[in-house]
Amino acid sequence: MRRDSHPATPSWSPQTKLVVAIGLAVGTIYALYLARGAFGLVAIAGLIAFLLAPAIRFLHERLGWPRPVALLVVYLVAVVAAVLVGLLVTAATVSSLQQMDLPGMAADVRNWLLEVTTEFRTITIFGVTVDLSGVMDRLRSLLTTPPGDGAGGPPIIGLDPDQIGALLSQLVGGAYSVLAMVLGLFMSLIVTLLVAIYFNADSRRIHDGALSLVPAAYRDDALRVAARIKGIWTGYLYGQLVNSIITGFMVFVVLAAIGLPGAFLMGLIMALLNMIPTFGPIFAAVPGILAALVSGSSRLDMSNLGFAALVTIIYVVVVQLQANLIAPRVMGSAVQLRPVTIIVGLIVGVGVAGLLGALLAVPVIATVKTVALYLYDRVIDADPFQRDGLADC
Repeated sequence: MRRDSHPATPSWSPQTKLVVAIGLAVGTIYALYLARGAFGLVAIAGLIAFLLAPAIRFLHERLGWPRPVALLVVYLVAVVAAVLVGLLVTAATVSSLQQMDLPGMAADVRNWLLEVTTEFRTITIFGVTVDLSGVMDRLRSLLTTPPGDGAGGPPIIGLDPDQIGALLSQLVGGAYSVLAMVLGLFMSLIVTLLVAIYFNADSRRIHDGALSLVPAAYRDDALRVAARIKGIWTGYLYGQLVNSIITGFMVFVVLAAIGLPGAFLMGLIMALLNMIPTFGPIFAAVPGILAALVSGSSRLDMSNLGFAALVTIIYVVVVQLQANLIAPRVMGSAVQLRPVTIIVGLIVGVGVAGLLGALLAVPVIATVKTVALYLYDRVIDADPFQRDGLADC
């Protein structure tokens, strides 16, 4: 039997290897730059896949369901649940807005501003009198000038055919833009779900492919570091989700008990913004305090200013409870970062990826810290798994 014999391929020289390595690095960076617009979609798809993976594994590994069936059932249940929750939240939000009586609140704000323009025409600061009459007169003029009388633009009645045609063209163009935006959002949602399904369907292949890139002698280290990173993301995402739901529910219950109109909306705002560490709860408190200042309480007999002060105290207490009692219990030690690191990370995350960057800044920093500490310990020939944060890998 004839055996194929091929001449041995000579090894590349160090210079050739270096050039190829640099070329691959530059090509990878350029490809990532070209694909930067899809990073947000892929990140959201990855989050969806990560959050639904435990349910898929439970049906497949514990109950013995075929993996495609488990995948399909979990995503169908997730989509149906998301639609139902969305409808319920939307209905409750509309009801909450109706309770707030936005037109009445707008009128109250207008009347309050008119009082301000009358009472604060001059102010004295450390014995120095400042004349604000010009600013106040201008503000009063804006508040008292009816729409269509110099401030709101010309009336639209009595238009000639050309003007009517132009107006209709603008309306059609606006409707087309809205339709295109809705269609784009729908298509983005479909693509995101498909990418998430792909991540879950090929998770084992992706895992094995990534592990095959690691030299055999270091694969055990890679698995231990990956387990630590998985613990960071699992603890943070699930913990922050539970923390936000509990905090938002607390805000809703307490504000409803003291008679703040729109208490459900304020609780929903807190639940959503609480996902952003440090700054989120602070921003979430602003609408509730303003609503208390403008509308007052439907249950307590107190001034609007006093009621706003009470609502402020409630927000401070709730935020402190979630930061010092709820969050440590539901998140444990998944993320161990100093406050200043979190703040800087949030600023950088917002600058790089906007709201998504703010939401993911903390686990990303914790992941980078874990990998950097491992590499540092390997460089100095120390045992990386004896360090705090890697010892439990």
